[in-house]
Amino acid sequence: MRVRTTALATLVVGVTLLVFGVALVIGLRVALTDGVERSTRRQAEAAAEVLANGGAPGLLAEDDEDTVAQVLDRGGRVVAASPGLVGEARREPLLDDPAAGSHATVEVPGREHGFLAVAAPARTPEGPRSVIVAGSLDEATDAVYTLSGLLMVGVPLVLAVVAFTTWRVVGRALAPVEVIARRSKASRPPT
Repeated sequence: MRVRTTALATLVVGVTLLVFGVALVIGLRVALTDGVERSTRRQAEAAAEVLANGGAPGLLAEDDEDTVAQVLDRGGRVVAASPGLVGEARREPLLDDPAAGSHATVEVPGREHGFLAVAAPARTPEGPRSVIVAGSLDEATDAVYTLSGLLMVGVPLVLAVVAFTTWRVVGRALAPVEVIARRSKASRPPT
């Protein structure tokens, strides 16, 4: 009885923690990725506005580890890029489909982590352009890994506490029954 009750309580708590832990990790990843997407979209739209007014977006002059940008012409060719983009990334568009509003997770050559790239349209005196801004997903990924690691350590510890506590409580609750059973067995005449 004690073993079954302990096992069942531990199983129920374990399944519940697993479901909520997975939901928490997924929810955190979605929330942080959405935050990067909103921030990157605002940067792309602001850069497109500067470009449309005949200026040069600051993103194209900055060497930033967390944000890179490209300007594409109507044919999809890169006509300007952040100094942080090197080699192939200076020549090839970060997004396969640079249509306005499109976004995707991309790898930036020379960078260890993923980026979320967003496209915004710009009407310039030279013709239509697409501004692509890519924001780093490094912090979001690190936060998800940290939470996952904490859950991998914390959930087994909680389950151990639940199992130990259940074992003790059930043992104390059944102690009087065990005493009665022993007395009953001892008072029976031998057969």
